[in-house]
Amino acid sequence: MTSTTEAAEASSGTNGDQSYYLSDFVDISSQSIEDVRFEDDVRIVTSQAEFDAAYTALAAGAGGVILLDTAGGPYTLSHYDVQNAQIDAPVMITSLTPEDPAVVSSVYMRNHENFHLSDVKIEGDSGTLITVKDTDNSGIYESEISSIAEGAAGLNEEAGGYTIGATGADIVEVENFSFIGNELHNLFHGATFREVVGLTYTDNELYALQGDGVRLGGVQDALIADNWFHDFLGSTYEYNHSDFIQLWGANIWLNNEDITIQSNFFDNSTGAAYQVIFGQNEDYEENGYLFENIVVDNNVIWGSAYHGISVSDTSNMVVTNNTLIYIEDAYYLNADGTQTTLKSPGWIDIDGTNPVVEKNVGLRILDDGDNMTLSHGTDSELDQLNQYTNLTVGESGDLRDITLLPDSALNGVYGSSLLWFDETPDTLLAVARASVSVSDLSVYTLDAGLSRGPDGLIDENTIVTWTLDDGRSFTGSQIEVDFETPGLHSYTLTVTQPDGSSDTITRTVEIEDPLLVDLELVDGVLTNVAPDGVTLTNLSSATLDGDSLRIGEGAMVEIARTVGDIFNLSSFDFSMTLDIDEGSSGTLFMIYQSLEATVQTDGSISFKFSNGDTWFSVRSASGLLNDGPVDLSFVYDGAMLSLYADGELVAETAASGSTQSAQYWGLTFGNPWKASVDASLSNISIKSEASSAEEISAAATAEDNTASVVVIETLFETDFSSADIAGMTISEEDIVTMPSGETGVMVAGGDVEVNRDTGYLYDTGSFEITFTAQHFDTTTEGTILYLHETLSLSVRSDGRLLFSLTTDEGTQLLRTPEMPLADGAAHEISIGYDSEAGVMQIAVDGEVVAQAEQTGLTAVAQSWGLTIGHPWAGDEPDMGITSLEISDGTIISDPTPTGYDADALIFLDFNDTVTNEVASAAMPEVSTGTLTYASDADDTWAEFDGSTTVSVSRYVEELHSRDTFEFVVSIRDDDNSDWEAVFEIYDSMALSINDDDFYFTMELGDETVSLQSNSDVLADGDFHEVKLGYDSSLGSLAMMVDGVVVDETYATGLTTEEQYWGLTIGSGVGDGLDADITHFSMNESADWLAVA
Repeated sequence: MTSTTEAAEASSGTNGDQSYYLSDFVDISSQSIEDVRFEDDVRIVTSQAEFDAAYTALAAGAGGVILLDTAGGPYTLSHYDVQNAQIDAPVMITSLTPEDPAVVSSVYMRNHENFHLSDVKIEGDSGTLITVKDTDNSGIYESEISSIAEGAAGLNEEAGGYTIGATGADIVEVENFSFIGNELHNLFHGATFREVVGLTYTDNELYALQGDGVRLGGVQDALIADNWFHDFLGSTYEYNHSDFIQLWGANIWLNNEDITIQSNFFDNSTGAAYQVIFGQNEDYEENGYLFENIVVDNNVIWGSAYHGISVSDTSNMVVTNNTLIYIEDAYYLNADGTQTTLKSPGWIDIDGTNPVVEKNVGLRILDDGDNMTLSHGTDSELDQLNQYTNLTVGESGDLRDITLLPDSALNGVYGSSLLWFDETPDTLLAVARASVSVSDLSVYTLDAGLSRGPDGLIDENTIVTWTLDDGRSFTGSQIEVDFETPGLHSYTLTVTQPDGSSDTITRTVEIEDPLLVDLELVDGVLTNVAPDGVTLTNLSSATLDGDSLRIGEGAMVEIARTVGDIFNLSSFDFSMTLDIDEGSSGTLFMIYQSLEATVQTDGSISFKFSNGDTWFSVRSASGLLNDGPVDLSFVYDGAMLSLYADGELVAETAASGSTQSAQYWGLTFGNPWKASVDASLSNISIKSEASSAEEISAAATAEDNTASVVVIETLFETDFSSADIAGMTISEEDIVTMPSGETGVMVAGGDVEVNRDTGYLYDTGSFEITFTAQHFDTTTEGTILYLHETLSLSVRSDGRLLFSLTTDEGTQLLRTPEMPLADGAAHEISIGYDSEAGVMQIAVDGEVVAQAEQTGLTAVAQSWGLTIGHPWAGDEPDMGITSLEISDGTIISDPTPTGYDADALIFLDFNDTVTNEVASAAMPEVSTGTLTYASDADDTWAEFDGSTTVSVSRYVEELHSRDTFEFVVSIRDDDNSDWEAVFEIYDSMALSINDDDFYFTMELGDETVSLQSNSDVLADGDFHEVKLGYDSSLGSLAMMVDGVVVDETYATGLTTEEQYWGLTIGSGVGDGLDADITHFSMNESADWLAVA
């Protein structure tokens, strides 16, 4: 290649007999671009004036080459052909000495053609460094483009602050532009291309950017290939949702078409997580563009935010052979410098017509096709740790470290070919695999056996040397190393072949301090004194008993889900001293869908954890916790899950894999939804590695305790064989002989009462009432059992049983799904309550048929006892009872919640109440705030004030896994401008309002479908009725407003299965609801739907 220096020597401003080509200045051997010819008029410039004159003359003439003398800079390249009257000749602008490039402070080219800029430094503090507009057949090559960006954009001063850099380039309304081989760093955004036809963006390196890498809007016929995106500074999530590559549709007048994104390496292994390839047409409703023929092929994505490859509003998009590797500690950055760990790996999600998504590899691929979905933190062969060479290297690695292992079935088939194992590379590659010991997190095995060169894998004749950062040195292909102390450590591997060729790499490992939590009382406040311990919330407000933490009362101590250290544990040790209150049971601590320790009603302790595929559990003998404090350790070493009490092993089981990745919740001491054990907890520690049996025994401070099993006591029982029943008011006249020949009492017309002074059912958190009953006239309805201001059991006109229970936590209703007494035969009925378990239940003939959540204590003794029938008012059924038993604790087993079958599930008319007007399992209640009511001559309505919500329990199974439904809401909002939530079934569907319109979204498997009204429905301030109907068999989901279908879409499949919340009115997608509702209903189906 002719160098620029040689060109200057050959011609210094006079025409000769030779000419120059782009390939003389830029390596374009692998590029599919034109090798532009330049005239041999070569001019060396040493000042800005000479530069301006040279460009003007050459562009207006036959063209040529400008060599910038570094000493004469910095230069600016700024030319604007206002009238666009001149067709410019090709001009190459480059440095006289590329090894010491000239500095160009800015580029502004408008209405020009055929300019080419290479081997310069383009640098500035602010603004946009390169602006090219209406300038065709041009390019920028092998130049360094940089600014002064420091810190992640959006960090506050306390977190170190930030300095915003300039934006690299803005290329607007051009044809045939090349951006090749450049180095972009310490910028805000990298390069933006708007209304560009014919773009080649290849072989660029981008790093230390705060915003987006490449931005595309209105781009056609583009190739974005072989670029390296790495080590971005990023921004806080509130400041900018940063993307490596972004496609947008706002304000474009050319569609995004025929764009290929290929063979790029997106290295997101350090810093805040980036969205990688993200696009949508924000103006689809206005411009109607579907991004056409977008191809995303053969890229490597090493870590990302949720949107790995996520593009919507597309047509004929192709996504093939891409690899997405999950980084478990990927995070969003907050303004105060804290990190929010992402709970989900980056996904592939293409929304549009005729997409092709094939041969990709990742942990979450939301589109159909022949793809390979891997797991993480499991024993599966398809766990990503079992597929790639060395995922521990983080930012110190390169492609060799994430290459597939030689025995991976993905080689040559799935994912990017950049990661397919090549046993004979062109040059020698030193390769290290590092694996940590599950029992000692500072011990690593280092293996160089995958090092290879043109002749294949290294053998015994290869010299392998390892050097640690503390000076220790080892030889051998595989070694075991104890790095000893927590923190970042490095090791250097040198591989030398017999022919003298060698390769050296340096890699890092992060040695975790296994001690995550060590709680001690410091100045009266529980404090985590672990050197590098995690943050716990509510420590300062927690309830203490001396130096012990109280569980089951006061603020709940938590470790947030954003703390990644408590997830994906391949070994652990949770240790503490537990002293439970007498008879108490419930959750001790838990991580949702990952692990849980529970104190059982028999005084035993159980512990379980999940590796994603299997739950492993251990449980102690009964009574272990009943005689005072016990030192407990829950230990997992990668092979065995063990439970220790007072230093002794009391239960163990084989186990495997790691605990789960971050979900929606972190670790809580107690249970945020159900009953927590009432107990005192001290000596609390959590380690991310297993302690040995010897260590646990040495740390134990108490003797092993045993106690008898708690026995539930029968407080009262009778078969009504006589009127002489202790604790009951009853007369001989009340006792009758039933058709079966048994003696008993009639519910209607009698005066039978279990006396209040027995106190059986007052001021208690658990009981069970069991009786045998026969409903003679099944058309009669009314109260069966009644305890004033405490409980009632009745049979409704539809034959369902209704159990009402009032505690100091409120009133809860429970209905049976069927009509258990409708056959007129005798049945055993039980109603049970256990505050610790957080449930009330109805059982028929020993089978639990209904269950609801309830906690708290019943009222203290009132003036009345438990009556059979109602003592003062109301209907009573024609029913006989032949036995009655009361015990102090429920013996009903914990059931799977029973499903219900009702045509109408919910109807609320908000007539001064939220009572469900239909007989179903759904029992709506005001869950937050206070609901107020108002009315006029025509109707009544509930006034939601933005903080009030009405909820239905997640246990109502009709809310979930549905293939038909109809929701009806009559609503008024006279000042709607922002998003407000009307209702939501968590992770399933949601109705919101925004800018006076309705918006509905629903999840069907991996697909999200949506509807909207788009007609300013609520702007008139009147009530409007919106109906949402779905029928999978018709393939139809539709929205009707005031009797007119305003939107419909094709949809099929079941809605989401039960999650951890049910239906909530007034909360969901958007802010709280500030509006009025006259009625709300959920029905089995919508008869107005048509086939989609």
